[in-house]
Amino acid sequence: VYPGATETCGDGKDQDGNGFDCFDGDVTSGDFKGTTDQGKEISFTLLKDEILSMGAVFELVDYNGTCDNEQTIESGNVRVTVSGNQFFYATAGLEITGVFTGETKAAGLWFFENGDCEGKGSGTWEATLSEDDTDADQDGFTINSGDCKDDDPDIYPGAQETCGDDIDQD
Repeated sequence: VYPGATETCGDGKDQDGNGFDCFDGDVTSGDFKGTTDQGKEISFTLLKDEILSMGAVFELVDYNGTCDNEQTIESGNVRVTVSGNQFFYATAGLEITGVFTGETKAAGLWFFENGDCEGKGSGTWEATLSEDDTDADQDGFTINSGDCKDDDPDIYPGAQETCGDDIDQD
């Protein structure tokens, strides 16, 4: 067990020392929502093997009194590849590592340090996927995000309409 070791998913062991064993199976696409160890929100959208957006709120230790004690990270249109049911996201002093621990469950670690205002923090997070947040047809939209027919990948909010076919594609 050491940082950076290759994880063998589903063997009940934590080879890379992150505190989690990854799931050895297919993860369901959709909008994952959860909390950090600070009770703050974290969310991300998974489509097949990519994370398409991420949002999180973290409380930071403030050394000089000039920073806000809360940091909000909202990143739309990201492309984070999920490999071996694990992922790593980094931007502007923030690092989020994650591992899917089940078909609809994920957990991981977060670390933030910003030299501009000397705020930093670290901790853990967990997220789950509810039934209405799954993307059954893998078109990038869930029932909760407006997909009125989540068993047809050609019908979703913003889809190109085909006039005269008696189908409401969007």
